[in-house]
Amino acid sequence: MQSITVDWLPFIAEGYRKIALKSLFSLFLFVLHAASAPLSTAETVLQDKHLIVIFERGTSPAADHFLKQFPHIKIELEQSLGLQLRSRPILKLVESPEDFAAMSGSPHFIAFTVPASNLIAMRVSPADFTKPWQLNDMLKHELCHLMLHENIEDSRLPRWLDEGVCQWVSGTVGEFLALGDVAPVDFSRGEMPLARLSKRFPAEKRQLASAYRQSRDFVQYVSAHYGRESVKQILQSLKNGEDMDSALMYNLNSTLATLESEWRSSRNGMRLLFIWLGHYLYEIIFFIAALLAVVSFIRRKAFIGRRDEEQEEDENEVELS
Repeated sequence: MQSITVDWLPFIAEGYRKIALKSLFSLFLFVLHAASAPLSTAETVLQDKHLIVIFERGTSPAADHFLKQFPHIKIELEQSLGLQLRSRPILKLVESPEDFAAMSGSPHFIAFTVPASNLIAMRVSPADFTKPWQLNDMLKHELCHLMLHENIEDSRLPRWLDEGVCQWVSGTVGEFLALGDVAPVDFSRGEMPLARLSKRFPAEKRQLASAYRQSRDFVQYVSAHYGRESVKQILQSLKNGEDMDSALMYNLNSTLATLESEWRSSRNGMRLLFIWLGHYLYEIIFFIAALLAVVSFIRRKAFIGRRDEEQEEDENEVELS
C-alpha cells in the first residue's frame, strides 16, 4: 500500500458530459469539489495487473474484495458481451453520501463511469460489506460501461443501448440509486421514444427512472425474442464501425422503429393483461379455490371407491379360502 494523490483533471474534463449537469453554476461546484477532494481526504491505493483501487480508510474491506473479484467479473463480462477489456481501470471508492453526491452532481446515483479517464467511482458503506454479491453486480454494471466505450465509438453507442446492455448483463440498475419508489413505465402516456434517449437521459428522478427501465426492457426484449447471441452480434457490428440502424438490419433484419413498435405493443399487451387480472382478482381466486375443491372431492371419491373395492376383494378371498 502507498499514499496517492489522484489526478482529477481528466475526470473533470469528461465528467460533466456523463453526468449532464444542468447549469454552469452546478458545473462550477462540481469542478471545485473534484479538484479539492484529494487535499481533504487521505486516500490509499491497492493495485495489481488488473485493477487500481483508490479508497478511503473506511472502505478498505470493499477495496480488498474488489481486487480479488475483479478478474472473475471481467471474464464473465467478456464472455457475455463478446468484447475484451484491454485497459486497467481505476476504481475510486467513496464512503460519504454527501461527498459522492457532490462528485456525481446528483443525489440519485451511487456509482458512475468516466470512460475517457478509464475511471469508475462508487459509493460504498459498511452496510454494503455484508452484501458482496451486490457489490459485484454494481462493479459488473460499471465495468460494462468501460468495456462498451473501449470497443465502440461514442457516436455509434446510443445512451439507451449503453445503459440497457449494462443492466441486462449485470441484472442491476447499477449506478442509479433506487427504482422502487418510482411507478413502472406506463406506455399509454408520456412515453419517451428511444431516439430521445440516444444522447442523454432526463435529470428529473421519475423520468430518469423511466429512461433506465425502458433501456433495460428493450434490450431484454431483443434478447428474449432473438436470443442472447443477437445482442453480442449487434455489439460486434457496432465495434466494426456499423451504425445502429445497419447493425440491427444486418443481425435482426429489422429497423429500430419496427423493433421499438413491436416492443411497445408487447408491453401494452402485458399491461392490459395485468389490469384485467387485477380487476377480476377475487373472482379468479374464488374460481381456482372452487376448482381445487372439486378436484379434491373427485380424488377423495376415487380413493374411497378403490378402498371399498379392495376391501370387497379381500372379503371374497377370505370366503373362498
